[in-house]
Amino acid sequence: MKSKYFAIVFYSLLMLAVIGLFANPLRIGREILITIAIVAIIFLLFRHFAAPVSPARKEQRAFIHAARRSKRRLKKQLSAKQQMKKNKKAIRKSYPSHLTVIEGKKGKKKNRALH
Repeated sequence: MKSKYFAIVFYSLLMLAVIGLFANPLRIGREILITIAIVAIIFLLFRHFAAPVSPARKEQRAFIHAARRSKRRLKKQLSAKQQMKKNKKAIRKSYPSHLTVIEGKKGKKKNRALH
């Protein structure tokens, strides 16, 4: 995969060298590297000096961080509750009920005043 990209870059540079500069084909590669280095330095300087972090942005970052922690904690609690529910269901299913229904006088109500 890397050799494919290397070949594309190499042949592109070679083509540019043949078209533009017959005398010195390495000059194009050097100019491209210098241009990339200058752009990277300008980008880093701009990012470092031009965009200071404001207090509101710090608060926003802190809020987002706290929200993520809260979400993770809530997710853990929910998964623990779900695990407990699964365990309870497994316990209920694993132990069969030994109680039986005895047919009897279901319709007759007890008079609690006499007893």
